[in-house]
Amino acid sequence: MDVPIRAFPVFLVETNGFEFGGIEFVRQRLRQIEPSDDQDTVHFNVYAFTSRFLPKVPGRDEMGGVLHWHVTNDTLTSPRAEVFEAELADIANDA
Repeated sequence: MDVPIRAFPVFLVETNGFEFGGIEFVRQRLRQIEPSDDQDTVHFNVYAFTSRFLPKVPGRDEMGGVLHWHVTNDTLTSPRAEVFEAELADIANDA
């Protein structure tokens, strides 16, 4: 997948498809989540790219090697919500 990038970091939100954006995009998506009754539900995954990413073998899924988070109900509540926000901000500030 080739995505036109103007600046890093870029965050990818994976649900049933892929959406790309900056830190504000991720924050917006987090605000839209309704907690699930199932505590094990993964609402979506967030991947952080600080530079261009290409798999070593074209076509092979190597996304597990990219910095990422599985957003669950726990991610939406204190203290994990504050930790997640700090992690995102650190990545955005280091760019």
